[in-house]
This record gives sequence, C-alpha cells and structure tokens, in this order.
Amino acid sequence: MTIQKRIKALIHGIPVLGPTALKCILKISDSTDLYYGPEDFYASIPKPLVVHSQEKDQNRFYLAFENVFRGDEHEISRRQSVYLQYIRQKQVAGGNGELFLDVGCGRGEFLKILKQARIPAKGLEINEIEQKELQTQGLDVERHDVISYLSTTPKNFSGISALQVIEHLKTDELSDFIRLAFARLEKGSPIIIETVNPKCSLALANFYLDPTHKRPYPPELLQFILEWNGFTDVSILFSAKCPKDLCVKSHISHNYMDYAAIGWKR
Repeated sequence: MTIQKRIKALIHGIPVLGPTALKCILKISDSTDLYYGPEDFYASIPKPLVVHSQEKDQNRFYLAFENVFRGDEHEISRRQSVYLQYIRQKQVAGGNGELFLDVGCGRGEFLKILKQARIPAKGLEINEIEQKELQTQGLDVERHDVISYLSTTPKNFSGISALQVIEHLKTDELSDFIRLAFARLEKGSPIIIETVNPKCSLALANFYLDPTHKRPYPPELLQFILEWNGFTDVSILFSAKCPKDLCVKSHISHNYMDYAAIGWKR
C-alpha cells in the first residue's frame, strides 16, 4: 500500500459509527496488511466535510460533522419517538405548563416529533445556523445555552428533554442543569436525558470522535445526580443496539450504544 493510500485510509478510516462505517473497523487480513474498508465508503462521506474543512467557523464545522456522524434523521426520529409515552403521561395528569422544552435541539428531530404529536414545544440551540434553519421550518427555537436560559426564564415547563447533550457538559455544569431543570418543571413532569452509554465498548471507543465531548456519564452516576436533585422514579432505557456480531454476552446493557434516564418531579 502506498503512503498516499495509507494517509487516505487513516483519514477516512477513523469513523466507525453506523452500519456502513462499521465496515471500516481495522482488522488484520491474511496478507498481514491492514484492511481499511471498501472504497465506496470513502465516496459515501458527504461533501460538506471537505468543503468546510478549511473554515474556522465552528457552527459550520459542527453542522457538517453532525450530518456525517450523527446518523440518519429518520432513524434518529424513530428512536426518539419512544419518549412520547412519558410526555403523554404528563398530559393525562394535566397541569399549567405551556411548553415542553427540548434542550440542545440540534437538527430538530425531537421538536418535529413533538409538533407532529401536537405537543407545544420550544427548543434551545447554541448553533446559530441550526437555530435559524429550524425557525424557517416553523419551529420555536431560541439561541441560548441551557444554564443561562433556565437561570433567567420565569416559565415553568411540562417537561424537559436533553438528547445527546450532557456529554458536552462538565460535571458541575450537568449538576447545575439538573438542579435548574427541577426548579423550572411543573410537578408531575418528566425530564428525559439521552446520552452515550459508556458501558458499551463500541460507543466508548467512538466517544472522543466528537471534539466537543467533555466526558461520558455512566447510568448509575446520572441516576444518582437526578435523585440527589429531587427527581424520583428514575428509570434507565437503553437504545441503539450494536450490530449482532459485535454484541457481548457479559451483560445486555453493554450491547446498546445509548441510554436515557427518565425522572419525574413529583
């Protein structure tokens, strides 16, 4: 293999997320050389990754990064739809909260799910490009970081979600977020936090692929922080199962790349 091909393979062989990218996990071939994955994988990487690679605009960089590595929007929406059951429990119970708050809404998959379910919702997003794009789609999205917003808003919410957000927070920031979320939730309302599952070796191996990730949070730690701040009836829901050939027999929770902690303000 030429030097140029090795460089190309190293650049494009790093991602191992998703069913296509999983083919690029390095393995030793019969010739003792390294196998970097099929050539069609290189061509499958969307052009924005290249177009914006020389730009310093962090918003554009992360939008391109997210489009490459976050996964298909329809698949993400399918996974996130499971959280509607918890929000509907609150709707049945009633209350005065006007809005559901989706923190770090990104491309807006969950906001669109809520809109389709006719659940009034507001999103928070610090990426100005994503925020403006979602506004053009008729979604209520403000550009705020969650700590400053929850510290100043007088509103109470019928529920709060943070899907793939807390891994971008330091431990003290996570504690502040959960404390403020508890204060701003109506009684009987849920908090739904989805994040990377560090018990899964595949998920953990890819954790720092995202340069904005601060640290992973084990389910037990997140549950403890939620309960410490007043949330009760906390449940853990695992999702995004690993491909069958990468599953392990040690414990079922090790075979899921994500998990969600759902707690209640009673």
